[in-house]
Amino acid sequence: MISKRPLIALIWTMLIVCSACENDEFPKKYVFHSYKAGNLKAYTKTGEITDEAVMLSFVERSFPVFREVESDPLSYFWPSGYESANWSFEIEIISAIKARIHYSNTSHDYDLIRKNGIVYFQSTTTAMSPGSLVNERLKYSPLIIDSGPWYLGQQQSVYRPCFYIDEKNVELHIPAVTYVECAYVSTGEFLSSQGIENHNNIFDTGYLKKIKNNLNRVDTIVYQNNTVIFRARN
Repeated sequence: MISKRPLIALIWTMLIVCSACENDEFPKKYVFHSYKAGNLKAYTKTGEITDEAVMLSFVERSFPVFREVESDPLSYFWPSGYESANWSFEIEIISAIKARIHYSNTSHDYDLIRKNGIVYFQSTTTAMSPGSLVNERLKYSPLIIDSGPWYLGQQQSVYRPCFYIDEKNVELHIPAVTYVECAYVSTGEFLSSQGIENHNNIFDTGYLKKIKNNLNRVDTIVYQNNTVIFRARN
């Protein structure tokens, strides 16, 4: 029978060596590279909408959901080949557990946590916000959320703000989701609406099952998962 001790010792040695190799790679610095627009997706209780004219008409009718600062509601969704101003900050991964974002005249440090297939840049300080921070339409939420005090009849949430980032070899992909959703009662009358624009997150397609299984409402939702790409600086 072969002893397991030499094998265990070898594994630990490899882990220590690999850890040292990883540490030699730090710090890693990334700067803005490009934008990548996702496909516009639309769903109702009966399934996916593929007619672009119908999809865009819904967006136009739902425009009051968004902040009224643009004359064209479709400007909230990125067209193919979308371009905008470059992001003027630098992302630095300091170590396996620490990161930093550099702005023009300042910088902020974050705890770096790899979980759920992505990298969380978690703030080192807490923040407070009214109501719940969990949106079932979005894939990610802060890792640390606690119930805070009541204020003006509403309980606050105490949490550590996060950036959600996907590592892709020499690139960091920052997701940015926009969606608009309107709910109608089964007879067609408008019930409620909500939306979000260029938010650092990904739309959770699991939410679409709730639209299909709702017998008392007819919901319509249009969303787009976009990406801002940062690339390692030479």
